[in-house]
Amino acid sequence: MHVALLGSSHHTAPVHVRERVAVPAADLPALLSDLRFGLPEFAILSTCNRTELYAAADSAAALDAGLADAWAALLARQQAGEHAVDVYRYAGVDAARHLMRVASGLDAAALGETQVLGQVRAAYGAAQEAGTAGKGLHALFSRALSAGKRVHGETALAERAVGHASAAVELAKKIFGDLSTRHALLVGAGETARSAATHLHAVGVASLTVASRTRARAEALATRCEGRAVALDDLGAAIGRANIIISATSAQGHVLTEPAIRAARSAAGGEPLLLVDMAVPRDIEPAAGELPGVFLYNIDDLRQVVAANLRARAREAQRAERLVAQEAAGFGEWLMSLDVVPAIRALRDKVEAIRQQELRETLARLPELSPRERQAIEAMSAAIAGKILNEPTLRLKELARGPGARDAAAVLCELFHLQPEGQSG
Repeated sequence: MHVALLGSSHHTAPVHVRERVAVPAADLPALLSDLRFGLPEFAILSTCNRTELYAAADSAAALDAGLADAWAALLARQQAGEHAVDVYRYAGVDAARHLMRVASGLDAAALGETQVLGQVRAAYGAAQEAGTAGKGLHALFSRALSAGKRVHGETALAERAVGHASAAVELAKKIFGDLSTRHALLVGAGETARSAATHLHAVGVASLTVASRTRARAEALATRCEGRAVALDDLGAAIGRANIIISATSAQGHVLTEPAIRAARSAAGGEPLLLVDMAVPRDIEPAAGELPGVFLYNIDDLRQVVAANLRARAREAQRAERLVAQEAAGFGEWLMSLDVVPAIRALRDKVEAIRQQELRETLARLPELSPRERQAIEAMSAAIAGKILNEPTLRLKELARGPGARDAAAVLCELFHLQPEGQSG
């Protein structure tokens, strides 16, 4: 059994190239059949940062040829032939290690990303539904998913925010703890504000209010996150209700001034207030951070939080890499065992056939034996065969953990004239 992959990712291609070879989920069923090129097992993993083709076959040459043809056909089908696409290839244990690193977030554009684990699971599921996943890809993807779950469960690789919006929400959790009783105000409705809204909604804030110069954009974002929209003219009342304010507009002056925040806080009773200014130029007047009970962070503060979290993730990545190495070694042992297991089975089948033949002939020559004596002779012959087979079986299983497995299996087949199942000639 041979396994391998061909692919291109954010490591090898810019986004305008990656998007040309990306495979929409709706196209997967047809492509799994169309791009198979005689490969017995075939799967496609396509995310915003990578497109990879996985395959398994008994012949290494057929595997490489099939993958190369499949990649060329993908480029032609996606009309990406005019783009230079750098492709990487991994085979055997290296292919398993790569997929495990992908599934665990170690190969992601954002170290520790968790979403890709579900994408790997979906790619495997699509291959199963299409009937293009067999023993080889089952072992490969199952172990990769196991590695991903172990990394997420046994390390803190994904626990620290590495995006500015998620870092802002992380700060809020440090200050307030449970956010389910806290009210958030977003000033702005652009990409940064949308990211912040997604994170705030995900952690379950009590309410989310969106203010923007463009009322339609504010209402669209508020609807998406089960919040409400207000006009910038109504900011005073919204500030008074908020515990968390994140501002991210493109305004050229301060949208939130110190007097406005002071007045709103006086009316609200002076609970702690977190201000996160994600805009450049800044939206929030710096003097607001001097008010009692107000915590003000700007984009540079968030960068420091992100940098510290990235350093922490890098430390966790070392632990994650060790877990992946363990899982990859296990896959390597399984892969090499495939070279000896058929030979062991063939040897046992041959010895058992000889035992049964000799037993029948012996018992036929001794008709006077009682049933108990016949059982004793049969048990003795089975014990002799088992003891003879025990040592070579154990030795072959030991050899299966190293590079000599295939040679040892070949010698065994030659000595005993064995033809393991699935092998010809």
